[in-house]
Amino acid sequence: MIPGVIAIKPIGMKNILFFILAVFILLNTACQPENCCEPRPPGFYIIAIKDGVGWDGYPGNSTLHGDTLSITGIGQYPGTFTDTLGIRIKYTGPGDYKLLKNQVFYRSTSGHSTPLNSYKPDSLFNNTITIGGYDPVANTINGTFSVKLVDLAPPPGQPGDISFLDAQFYLALHK
Repeated sequence: MIPGVIAIKPIGMKNILFFILAVFILLNTACQPENCCEPRPPGFYIIAIKDGVGWDGYPGNSTLHGDTLSITGIGQYPGTFTDTLGIRIKYTGPGDYKLLKNQVFYRSTSGHSTPLNSYKPDSLFNNTITIGGYDPVANTINGTFSVKLVDLAPPPGQPGDISFLDAQFYLALHK
């Protein structure tokens, strides 16, 4: 050993393999898409988990007239049916709102026919909407909701209840 010179140990092959394995594991487990990495849908949207399956509603004619906020999402299934979810509340600003029996509706139709069925909120479920933000300049609103609806006399082959859970929306308000 030469005085004043620092000895550097050579990096062994085991250490390089360990480092590469650690980086690989870190990169593959650090971000879980279901928790953080999925980009928000572009533009305006109303999405939910409808009866355990993803639902992507077309943003309908949502409005804010005076203190009445109406939000509408329309699911379209070409060749089969169209479903419409509507929420109407007395809007007092961002925050949480409990949805009562006449504030939520859901119906499905086949073509331009009369509704196949019509659902009302399940009074045993905590039906809520949270308004996260309202931009009066851009005339947009965003938030979340969870609702469960029931039809006490569903037609044959139709479910007696429907749920829209973990729903999110970002909508333009029409005048």
